This record gives sequence, C-alpha cells and structure tokens, in this order.
Amino acid sequence: MVAGAATVARADDTATADAAVARARQLVAAGDWDAACPLLATSYRASPVVATLVELAECHAHVGKAASAIAELRAAIATSPDATEHGRLAARVAELEAHVAKLRLVGPATAGLVVTVDGAVQAIGPDVPVDAGGHAVVATAPGRAAWRIEVTVRGDGVTAVTVPEPGLAAVDAPDTSPLPRTPDRVRFDVELGHDLPTGAAARSASISETVGAALTLVPGVNARLAAHLLGGAHDQFDVALDLERRVGPILGLTMWTGVGAGYAHATVDSGTTTIDDGAFAVEIRGGLGVPLGGFVFAASAMYVGAVAASGPRFGNVMIGGSMSYGF
Repeated sequence: MVAGAATVARADDTATADAAVARARQLVAAGDWDAACPLLATSYRASPVVATLVELAECHAHVGKAASAIAELRAAIATSPDATEHGRLAARVAELEAHVAKLRLVGPATAGLVVTVDGAVQAIGPDVPVDAGGHAVVATAPGRAAWRIEVTVRGDGVTAVTVPEPGLAAVDAPDTSPLPRTPDRVRFDVELGHDLPTGAAARSASISETVGAALTLVPGVNARLAAHLLGGAHDQFDVALDLERRVGPILGLTMWTGVGAGYAHATVDSGTTTIDDGAFAVEIRGGLGVPLGGFVFAASAMYVGAVAASGPRFGNVMIGGSMSYGF
C-alpha cells in the first residue's frame, strides 16, 4: 500500500510538472517571460528535470535575473549526466557573468564578523553576483548588535556596500545618552490660578481658569490661542493670541515667556466703579516647568490689561500652575 501511494504521488508530481512547463512554453512563445518563470520553477520543484532547470535559467536571464540564471546553470552542470552538454552550459555561464550585477562588500576586520546577503553568508571583499533589485545586507559579530541595510542594485555594474567603521554597536556597552525629543508641533494646556484684579476692577481676588492651544511656528516659538475666565466679584473673560518663546529643558526645566494681544470683557460693580464693557487687551505670560514624558507641569504667571471704551482701566494678575501636553 505504501509503495502504491508513493507511485501515485510521483505520477501526480509528474503531471503537475508537465502541465506547468507546457503552459510556460506557451507564455515564452508569446513573449511573456515574467509569467513563464514561476511556472518553470513550479515544474522543477514538482519534478527536478535538468532540462527544466536549464529552461528556468534562460527565463531568468531574459527577465534580468542573471545571478539566478548562473546559479541554476551551474546546478544543471553539476547534476546533468550528459557530459556533452557541460561545455555548452559553461559557455552560457561565462556569457552571463560578463553582464551580471555584483555587490561588493567592504568592511572592517572585526573578529567574528559575519555578513549575509539575503540570508546567505558572503565574504568581505570578493564581488557577489546578485539579481537586479532589492537586497538585505546584515552584519553580525559576537557580543554586538546586528547592523542591517537594504540595498537596491540596478544595471549590470558593481554596487559597493560599506559596513561602517567601527562596524557594529556593542551590546554590552549601549549608548545611554538620551535621544533629543522632537519639538511639539501642537500643544494643549490648562492653567488654574489665583487672580488679583487690577485697576478699576481691583476689589477681590478669585480663582480663574485658562485653556489654550499652541502651534509651533519654528522650533522654540509657538503661536498660542487661549481663553481666560475670571469669576467672583470681578467677572472677566478674555481671548488672546500670544507668541511664546520656549527654552529648554535646561537643568531639567522648561522656561517660557510670551506676549500677546486680544479682546477682554469685564463686568465689575465695585460700588464706585461699574464696568460692563470690552476692549483691546494686552497679555504677558511666563513660566517655569518640569517636563515629564509629553507633559510639562509648571508654575506660571500672567498679566492681562485693558482699557474699557468707557474709560476705566481694568485687568488682572494670575499666579498659578499649568499642565501642558504636546505631540
């Protein structure tokens, strides 16, 4: 039973191989070499006939894969029982070698260095025949991290790849220096503070809140749009556009200053002064914070000043804390 099953399997493989090679020859006759090559490879895997391997090599040569064709022709020479074919196949190999693309590996004499091209070990120095297209070059050595590069080979010349000196990064001595953090392109912040109204509104202090968003114009300079709300006996709301200059971290701290302009509206009834008016306002801000991941926790101060259309000057000084998050 086992012998019978094996015979049936071989017959099926032969039928698959014959069908694939027949279809491949039709495609070659039509000039479609790209579609023919996979079918010839399928045929050879199903039934490793030397003639099919030679046809596959010629197919690869036609689609620009000279290195694959050379390897297949050499395999055909090694396995063909027909010695009279060896000379013809060897001549074809020599013809293809004159036009094959090559990869030249250049690197340091690192002890234990192993370099592979597409998973196959290659020596430093000698040219390596390769097919045109992309190839993965990987270098490893004991006690060191692997180095890898993707190389695209074009035409039939020599492409040099240099394994950089000193070569590979040591695993037992990693670089522990912090990576520079990419400046935040967009940042959001929330401030909560204690306000001291000034000018005609100077009556009582209260708690205030500010929410804002900033967009980085150039590294270290932000355009920030914020809204500030002050409640209690002095109701004030203002919206301002600031230009901020951020510096840091220096000694682990981030510092910033900003100036801006906007609109403020106050509602105040102090008994002697009544304001229910809006006006152009100026804003000055500053802070000192500690970066933690994408967040900055800071102590901050802000002054907003305006002159109402009815005449009185009003404003407030806010001292508090803020939390920012950028990405």
